[in-house]
Amino acid sequence: MQYAKLIRQMIGHNAKLNNIAPIQSFLSGRKQWVAVNNAISESAESSVGVPQGSVTGPVYWLILAGDLQPPTPTVKYADDTTSFITITTSWVTNRQSTRRDETFSLKPEHQGIQHALHYSQNWCDQNDMQLNAKKTQLINNSLLKSVNIRDEFSVANERIDTVTAAKFLGVTIDCHLTFKAM
Repeated sequence: MQYAKLIRQMIGHNAKLNNIAPIQSFLSGRKQWVAVNNAISESAESSVGVPQGSVTGPVYWLILAGDLQPPTPTVKYADDTTSFITITTSWVTNRQSTRRDETFSLKPEHQGIQHALHYSQNWCDQNDMQLNAKKTQLINNSLLKSVNIRDEFSVANERIDTVTAAKFLGVTIDCHLTFKAM
């Protein structure tokens, strides 16, 4: 997390300067180390992020990510971001449907999922952050059928996995919206 940008964002939200100084002090000059199998590394100064388990960390993230506005509806919580997109039949091409399954591709002008991923990747790059492609997942929800999109989506040249169930704010949501892990 860039401290300078966070401080600028806070000033932009009319935070009082006497409230910002302790925050800047809290975030700067911290040291960290790693412990593995009873071995402890040398300590090194940390210039990014907030201490894990910090009560204020989620608030700092929400302030910093205030200008993260992907071209799809988005929910930001703590250090996480989730984007949603509703696909209508007018977006679909190469549609194959059976009683239980539907498989299709998206028309090139309706690649909103990939646009949102590119936008988020660019925002992360501009803010010295990394979008973790391994933790980024695509889930297709439908009340009627199993929905499969043929298109592949990627972040930083890494393919995004399509899953049948995912956790969102601690709740498991499955592809049929039954809220049960598959």
